[in-house]
Amino acid sequence: MHVVMVAFPTVGGSGLFASYLARELANRGHRITLLSYEVPVFFKQGVTERIKIVTFPLRNYPLFRDVGPPYSMLLASSLAKIARKYQPDVIHYHYGVHHVLTAFLLRQLVSIPQTLTLHGSDVHTLGKDWYLNEPLTKLLLSVDKLTSVSNFLSALAKEVFCLDESPLTIHNFVDPELFSPEKSSGIAKEGKTVIAHASNFREVKNPTFLVKVFATIGKEYPDTELWMVGDGPLRRKCYTIAKKNEILDQVRFLGVRRNINEILAAADIVAVPSKIESFGLVAAEAMSSETPVWASAVGGVPEVVRHNREGLLFENFSLEEAQQYLCTLIEDVSLRKRLGRNGRKRVLECFSPNTIVPKYEKLYASIS
Repeated sequence: MHVVMVAFPTVGGSGLFASYLARELANRGHRITLLSYEVPVFFKQGVTERIKIVTFPLRNYPLFRDVGPPYSMLLASSLAKIARKYQPDVIHYHYGVHHVLTAFLLRQLVSIPQTLTLHGSDVHTLGKDWYLNEPLTKLLLSVDKLTSVSNFLSALAKEVFCLDESPLTIHNFVDPELFSPEKSSGIAKEGKTVIAHASNFREVKNPTFLVKVFATIGKEYPDTELWMVGDGPLRRKCYTIAKKNEILDQVRFLGVRRNINEILAAADIVAVPSKIESFGLVAAEAMSSETPVWASAVGGVPEVVRHNREGLLFENFSLEEAQQYLCTLIEDVSLRKRLGRNGRKRVLECFSPNTIVPKYEKLYASIS
């Protein structure tokens, strides 16, 4: 089957998952054309023979200086050319905003099956935007099948966009070979108990809450370190909180790292204190690495991490409960090991490529 994958080329979220899916489909013998406005970060080191990367130019005419290039029109034009020349079986868009307009425009140009995966903020944030909700609601009808990455997001999308039925849930997956406990060998912890957090340091990821929690208990556990991985708007605020509470000697700001799999495997606890998560990919990656998860029980996270089975989930951002669960994980090594083993097993059973990718193959076959 020839699948055209459309995604943003960014390092996280929907764009990264689209790259993962493209690779797994190619490994299963499918032909993949991945279309974006630049080469996705995941494929900058090269691609396999069954994957073709196609980029299209973002026309930045002076007239568009303030409003940005006509992304959806340029993408639709590129897709129409690919459809006419190569006659692919299906087009798969990742992320709703922009891409639903592209799907509508493409319908006017060529006839080809189209599916779209909702990933999170296209529903719970932008989907609720007063200006965007109505056009998104109408334009979503342009695709043959909608999917989302969790039951939580499917139910929310049905409500937000007044859909007749919920999108089909196909969970994200994790590569258990890349995210493996064996990958921890390259990281030196110097006898410390390490809590790791990896995000884009935006408000929704709630990194300041984590630093505040750690500030209340850090002095009790001098051999514990907090590793903050990534960068973004709240990084400086996190640093300020750590400095004000005199715990900078226990908090390491590591910046953006390519070896995130090694960091998650080396950590003793992975912290996911997000205000909302459609799925919780970092949590699943930690589980695959046999690292227990400390997380907020929000959005799709409880579908991935079950309380007291693969991690500990705190409710309603209760500082007291969050402190209690983090202290429990720091102190109880046997609990961490049990949760870690359970996490790896759950990923292999529920969130591995072998489990998830066939669901996409079945979807493609049903609409092509």
